[in-house]
Amino acid sequence: MTNPAGGMIALATGRQEFTIIKAGTSDFTIGDRVEWDNDSGLGSETYRNMTTGSAISVIVQNHWVQPRHIQKALLL
Repeated sequence: MTNPAGGMIALATGRQEFTIIKAGTSDFTIGDRVEWDNDSGLGSETYRNMTTGSAISVIVQNHWVQPRHIQKALLL
């Protein structure tokens, strides 16, 4: 799920939760496999889009967001 106007993206994790980042929405598409090293780091981080083979600078807003809180987390 994304908020293109705000550049906010929710990345689903394997734990049925989401990590919320701010990045160029054109850097990610639904179904991309994304990896990162720090599951608790906030602020500037580099995430790797394994599907496209690119490293992307993002701003991490939150980790472990429950599905029922996605809209609020994306500021929709």
